[in-house]
Amino acid sequence: MLTNPKDFIDYYVNILKNDYKFNDLKINYHGFVGFIMNLFAWTNYDLKQYYDYLFKEGFLATAEENKNLYLHASKHGYFIGNAVAATVNGTFTLDMSDFPRKLTNVYRREITLPSPMTVTIGSYEFRTDSQYVFIEEGITGEEKYYCQITSDNDRQRLVSSASKIIKVPIYNLTQYETVSYTKVIPSYDYGDYYPYNIVISDEDQITDLTVNIKVVGGTSEEYTISRVKSFDTSISKSVYLTQKSEKLYTIETGNGYHGVHVPGATMVVDVKYTKASTVNSLARQNGTASGEMTVVGYNSSNDIVESSGGSQPFTSTNFIVDAYSVAGGTDIPTDSELKNDIVNWVQSRDNLINKTDFFNAFESYIKDFDVVFKKSQFIDNNFYLCRTLRDQYKNILYTTNYTYKCLDYQSDVIKNLTATVLDAYTGSTLTIGRCYYKIMAVDKFYRAIPSDSITATIFTTGQAISLIWDVVPEAEYYKIFGRTNSYDSYWTVDKD
Repeated sequence: MLTNPKDFIDYYVNILKNDYKFNDLKINYHGFVGFIMNLFAWTNYDLKQYYDYLFKEGFLATAEENKNLYLHASKHGYFIGNAVAATVNGTFTLDMSDFPRKLTNVYRREITLPSPMTVTIGSYEFRTDSQYVFIEEGITGEEKYYCQITSDNDRQRLVSSASKIIKVPIYNLTQYETVSYTKVIPSYDYGDYYPYNIVISDEDQITDLTVNIKVVGGTSEEYTISRVKSFDTSISKSVYLTQKSEKLYTIETGNGYHGVHVPGATMVVDVKYTKASTVNSLARQNGTASGEMTVVGYNSSNDIVESSGGSQPFTSTNFIVDAYSVAGGTDIPTDSELKNDIVNWVQSRDNLINKTDFFNAFESYIKDFDVVFKKSQFIDNNFYLCRTLRDQYKNILYTTNYTYKCLDYQSDVIKNLTATVLDAYTGSTLTIGRCYYKIMAVDKFYRAIPSDSITATIFTTGQAISLIWDVVPEAEYYKIFGRTNSYDSYWTVDKD
């Protein structure tokens, strides 16, 4: 087996010896022939290395490099996922005795921690969105002490204390920092996606990101982050995330067919970075909180006592962060771990979609549809999407043909007109005798509105006819068709 350039040179020398019967042939590797031999040898060696690499990395079973494993994951529909931020286990302790005594007219005093709050443990920053309110309540000498904790999912907890030193558990204090990137999207062709790359540092990993886009003349809206473009329509407010490597992510805006086309818009990407498993090894230690606490006093009528409020800085005595441990940080899988995850995903056949999955996927985007499942071959699943057709009023259309209903003048008849003509209608040319009428309501799409028969109240005084009818919803105007034995015509009447 030829494994290095020297093997290739020896191989070609042996060919020359055998072909020309030069058993005593010696090659000067530094001469012209030696140069040619080296050139051939290194060319063959480079080609072999290239194709060996190409075939090895071209298959999931033999691929080793992360960048190629990411490609295989994308091909098989496997979502690698983000890193998981580490969480602190420990307590917050607030000492009410370290604050000024509450005024005599203050019945309840609340000390609120900032939310979100940043806590530094070691050299790492941790953040919590939970709201902590420490409360001192009651008349002097009979105070009660407790803390009200509201998590970011609006779950509330009450922790009571027997003394002025209130100790409570730490909830949702995780290690991450948020960085915002702002990009004005240039003009790009309809049908193309606009890519925006995010490169992260070697020690950071992404745990979450959000994208807000403000189109020209509009307001900022949060767009859905998707990894699949196929199911999105031209009005889907989505962007598409692709992980090209361990440290390179690409966000693509819509092309007008899949996702909204947004040239000239302003895009703000908020990325949450974490150190993931790096901080899991932190030993027990105290942390330092940033910001200030807010103090508010209330009287017995629950009115704010203005002179009792204010802000209070964190000190090492009035507020103590005791971090017992840090755990739960998980890195984005790489190398053999990533490869095993992808292989297990493929072998589990979880990547195959069944009828229920197909229905649930489309239900997020379309409401009026049915799925017809047909298994034509053992390895071929066919799905047919049947969508309900509706008119402009969301009524189901049972046919795509539209036939105008013929007007039946015989159904509405005005009989026995008298010969007397009112003063206001001296110019009337209405023929005395039998008249017919029909009223049609017309919508903003210039089509007759399906409705019950419109019956009018008829006033006939002299050679004039007045018709009064009830309003038809959604009507923009009405057409009144009139006919006698000698002529026919229609008049347009606005809805107002």
